[in-house]
Amino acid sequence: MILVGCALMFIASSYTEAREKRIGLFNSPKGLGLSLQVDNRNGDEIRCFNVYADCYGVFSARTSDLGLAASFTHNYIFGVYDYEHLRLSVYGGAGVLMGYVHDYEKGLFSRDEQTRVLSRDMGFSACLDCNAGLGLDFDRGITVDLSLSLCPGIIIRRDRYTGSALVSLYKLGIFNVWMPQLCLYYRF
Repeated sequence: MILVGCALMFIASSYTEAREKRIGLFNSPKGLGLSLQVDNRNGDEIRCFNVYADCYGVFSARTSDLGLAASFTHNYIFGVYDYEHLRLSVYGGAGVLMGYVHDYEKGLFSRDEQTRVLSRDMGFSACLDCNAGLGLDFDRGITVDLSLSLCPGIIIRRDRYTGSALVSLYKLGIFNVWMPQLCLYYRF
């Protein structure tokens, strides 16, 4: 499945007029997945695509249900600093994040098992994705990218008791701003 995802991302990027393409792994306390970055021809903009398994509540054993999230951001490079074997890029931008995910619930440190387990069902989220980060391009074709992402938006889910649709603020998009996203890329 991962290889199919990588192939689809690479094929999609081959139709763009890009200076550089990077494909790699998305690693974060938020989730694990695949990431693709494509620079524009001038090298002053980066388009970033992420697809990952949303792991809220999984690592803390509050649930066993993985969500799925996908994001696209269009980032502008604010500064590039060249060193002997390294290029550092500082960037920021905005885009969208959509997925079928869990939202924040209290009770992580509860001793009672019933209040610790997630009580709400997953839902569909639609968010603005505001991204800022650092890219470290090494001579060997490897890029390490560290970023933070603020995702204000909404989540639509069903109430498990009444069956009615509930729309609320996607709290994890705000609370997870301090959870870094570390992407390890191979550069083409």
